[in-house]
Amino acid sequence: MAGCSQYAAAFGYEFYIVAVSADSIDFANVTGGIGPGGFIDPTATVPSTTKIEEGATPDSIMAGTPGTNVVFNGGFNQTVFKTRGITNASLDSDTNTEESISYQEEGRGFDQSVAIGKSWNFTLDGITPAEDATYKTLRLLEKNGVPGQLKCKIARVGPTSTTEAIYGYATITNFTETVEAGGIVSWSIEFKGHGPIAIELDNTNSFIAQGPIRTLAITAGGSNLKDGTYPDIALTGGSGNGLATADFTISSGVASVVQLVNKGNGYELFDELSANLQGSDVTGLINGLSINSQGLGINESQPSGFFENMPITNGSGSGGTVSLTLANGIVTGVSVDDSGSGYVQGDIVTLLNELPGLPNPTYGEALSLSSLTVGNAYENTSYTNIAATGGSGSNLTFDITVSSGQVSLVTINNGGTGYVYGDIVSAYLNPQDQTVPVSEWSVVIETVDDTEILDATEPIFEVSSVFTGEGIHTDPTIRVTSILDSN
Repeated sequence: MAGCSQYAAAFGYEFYIVAVSADSIDFANVTGGIGPGGFIDPTATVPSTTKIEEGATPDSIMAGTPGTNVVFNGGFNQTVFKTRGITNASLDSDTNTEESISYQEEGRGFDQSVAIGKSWNFTLDGITPAEDATYKTLRLLEKNGVPGQLKCKIARVGPTSTTEAIYGYATITNFTETVEAGGIVSWSIEFKGHGPIAIELDNTNSFIAQGPIRTLAITAGGSNLKDGTYPDIALTGGSGNGLATADFTISSGVASVVQLVNKGNGYELFDELSANLQGSDVTGLINGLSINSQGLGINESQPSGFFENMPITNGSGSGGTVSLTLANGIVTGVSVDDSGSGYVQGDIVTLLNELPGLPNPTYGEALSLSSLTVGNAYENTSYTNIAATGGSGSNLTFDITVSSGQVSLVTINNGGTGYVYGDIVSAYLNPQDQTVPVSEWSVVIETVDDTEILDATEPIFEVSSVFTGEGIHTDPTIRVTSILDSN
């Protein structure tokens, strides 16, 4: 994809769009240029990987997860898309367009013919990945141009080495595409502009390629930064001499204000800069754990990842999670996944959720008997460890006493496994006379061991070391939105 990403730079244009409702179009507001507070502000654009879907109605386009409608319908906030991979961005003006001749001073153009009138066309071609957010938005703008009354703001900046900016309102038509290999799409669209189109030119010099920074804008506010003000912070990156500095204001962990202090020199428009700021303070992050008790009888036959990122409880802090290593039903190793906060060395912690125990090897063991049916005509004797018949389990044995030909006493010798309450069981006993049939005897299983899974003994850990200091953070990203003439 590196090749596609270079088309815009090679062709020399930056192209931006804002989806708008037809009801929000105001030709009197085609002013202000391309920049902060202008017709389109390019300092913050939608990432190319953002999920784009058609809304429930044709007048909406949803971006992100969960989806937010990006179609502008009045107010202040507008969602700006930057077109990537463009190979053509040509303007065709109607031959009947009205003209206004301007002789301005202050370098804003001399002897220029500026189109202010009726109709004009833009042709835009590009090659992008099929999942590109701007490409998908353009498709929906063309599809629902009529049923959803979807229009758009457009702005073209460039080509490279100029400060020309063309911008206005338009309708998208004639969308065509060709799917290339590897998920790449080659596409073409036309913008039909009706009403004023604004053109800005600067002829003070042939061009201003580099110079001191004039204005900055925050494109990414960073994360987990320490709140407060940071004076005269060096700005790094970009094409300049590295002498630019700025004051920052951090609130709720993100950069909210940037104020240029030293302009530096040699910077280019849209240079991306950064600043090394301080992360928010953190205390009591778990840095190490030791095992005080390994636990016992833990069932290791669990799905992959079961013993990872397990929450811990007790101790002075909160939010910690661990991963466990087990062997033969005990914990042999522990590592920290999430350090949490607020812990102190020596804290005793345990797992928030109980660990699974091993299957009970005596599940369904017969524990007591009832409802003896004594039978008749059996040999008067005693039996020891005689195997039971019937029931749903196995390996149950009895000790039996027979008197007066009837079963007088039955006790459990081995409870077996797999039996359930109410099972009727018996056992073979010798008859008194082989020629006389016996009357069958039986007994009912009254209670069984119904614990299917044994309780595991939980492991216990001790916080062996903690970390206090600057937390992990992301520094802000700042864009150069205009430069001064270094001459």
